Amino acid sequence: MKEAAPRLSEKMPEHSVRNNFLIWGSYDWSNLGQEWIPSQSWKSSFIKNILIPHIKDDTTILEIGPGAGEWTKELISLSNRLILVDIVPRCIEICKERFKNFEGIEYYVNEGNNLEFLEDGVVDLVFSMDVFVQISPEDVNKYMLNLSKKLSSGGIGIIHHSKNGVAKLGWRSGVTDELMKEYCNSNGLKVLDQITSWEDGKYEIWPGEDVDSITIFQKL
Repeated sequence: MKEAAPRLSEKMPEHSVRNNFLIWGSYDWSNLGQEWIPSQSWKSSFIKNILIPHIKDDTTILEIGPGAGEWTKELISLSNRLILVDIVPRCIEICKERFKNFEGIEYYVNEGNNLEFLEDGVVDLVFSMDVFVQISPEDVNKYMLNLSKKLSSGGIGIIHHSKNGVAKLGWRSGVTDELMKEYCNSNGLKVLDQITSWEDGKYEIWPGEDVDSITIFQKL
């Protein structure tokens, strides 16, 4: 597993929407995002223990930042309606081509934190992996506000984000566990859990690196 080493090409706030657009728009997606998967057993365990317990029948799933679709390919069989949104048109095009034989998938390009293309109250589960770790705190808060509108009553969020703010691993934004709790609480979202590992510590988000968390929350 490797972490991308993005290069900033404009002088602006480091984790701005524009910088994320520039970095991931020029990223080499030839490995389809598999470079962020520690092992297949890690991924299978995550799906079994973290994702599936929060998915109900006929569910509508929103994936924020699918990249080249490494997690999308798993979400297809778990959803009735799957909505993909990314700030990079190239990523959406890759996913469209990769999943062209599957029905029930919708594709959108957004401006980094808005979900205006969605009806209110239609999302049963929002999922994002390896994305919010690089989104600025301000934009994360905007996303949480929007998710409070788009999630159905009792809807669930599973968001991977930085745990302690800027850290030694990769290009982390200033988001912390406490900030995520604050953003959830202020937007009517109840934090159910914040995890860094599962299966009694057998699997960690980043093996050997205590830098990230996954916040699981629910629309009240």
